Amino acid sequence: MPEGLLEGKNIFVTGGSRDIGASIVSNLLESGANVGFCFYHPGQEKYIQSQPGLSYILADLKFPEEREKVSDFIDQTFDGRLDGLVLNASDSSLELNVVANLSLVNEFLQLRRRQVEADKSISEASLVLMQSVPGHFYDRLVNTDLIPGFYRQIAKAKNLGESKLNRSKVFKQLDESGINFFIVCPPAVTDTTNWIQFKKRRDPNIEIKHKKITDTLGL
Repeated sequence: MPEGLLEGKNIFVTGGSRDIGASIVSNLLESGANVGFCFYHPGQEKYIQSQPGLSYILADLKFPEEREKVSDFIDQTFDGRLDGLVLNASDSSLELNVVANLSLVNEFLQLRRRQVEADKSISEASLVLMQSVPGHFYDRLVNTDLIPGFYRQIAKAKNLGESKLNRSKVFKQLDESGINFFIVCPPAVTDTTNWIQFKKRRDPNIEIKHKKITDTLGL
């Protein structure tokens, strides 16, 4: 991402302390954005490098009181102005992939409406959902044996979360508030902590199975 492209923009990322989330945070900072993120692994703080424009909060989005804490953090950190929201955190639960994500999107919408009321010339904003190949194409893969057993529930939850955000009512609200919605489905990133743990503890053949998925889908 070109340096200075997002100069002065306020962007919040879920799950931004490691792996793809940490790379997203790093690139946003290099592009000039003010970045806030949340994470839920206590002790992860020691790996986070403090730098100008960066703020973070420890919170588990699966719990209502923690979501409230994150909403307050976003409002206070960015003084009520949010230009971008990246939904990167996920697990096998609907509480995170559906309930928490929709809660944050509603918070984003409320902030944008207040911003538009205060400044009619306000620029567009962006909502980005980080998705996985099995999650995005779950409906095409659910009746096959291609999705690793341990990942089936995760893929199902991520797919449902995507479907909820794609509903006409939510999509219309985003459009009316000047928020562009993007679904980003990157290829397998095999040097991340999650991938290494998946391969080591859950399925040593995960790379082979992922290639079968992408070959089947023609990706």
